[in-house]
Amino acid sequence: MSDAEVGQLQRLRAITAEQLADHRPRSATVLGVAGGNGLDAVDPARFDEIVGIDLNAEYLEACEARYRGALGDRLHLIEARIDRSLRLSETDLVIANLIVEYVGVDEFAAFAGVNADRIGVLSVVVQRNDDEGFVSRTEYTSAFSGLASVSSDVDAGRLVEALDAVGFTEIGAVDHPLPNRKTLVRRDFRRRWTSGSSEA
Repeated sequence: MSDAEVGQLQRLRAITAEQLADHRPRSATVLGVAGGNGLDAVDPARFDEIVGIDLNAEYLEACEARYRGALGDRLHLIEARIDRSLRLSETDLVIANLIVEYVGVDEFAAFAGVNADRIGVLSVVVQRNDDEGFVSRTEYTSAFSGLASVSSDVDAGRLVEALDAVGFTEIGAVDHPLPNRKTLVRRDFRRRWTSGSSEA
């Protein structure tokens, strides 16, 4: 993804910085944190807690090595599958960049629904493919060929509808065009009600 022709990794880092700056949370949870891409945008003085969740233990070890020194005991890394069985600690902001493609819209909405009373703002990035498949064609394409079998395109409109059904209202939308006729589509949501309360 960091091939110069695509620029996707660099753009995702910039988007993570925007998500943090736009919402100015004291606590944030990053789903699919991998090796910590975007955590370099975290100002430790402004945060009480950063939680990174990923299914891949090796990615979490890399994240630990890169960011423990800067973030200290504010950083909490959790090895877990992102689905409806996952329960979050209360957090001001959840960042979910290029996660829904692997989890699926219905399962991601179910995850959001069971955690609705713990999430302040949910910021999601999905990739829209206007021309190609999920993995862009570069000299490294073969290394990512397996991703196509576990990912699927996500319609942003369907995502908005699914999250609305579990109590989240869309509060922001930004599109980030990429080369190769792709767009990183960011949609932000705020919980509309909490468990046991009526809709606001």
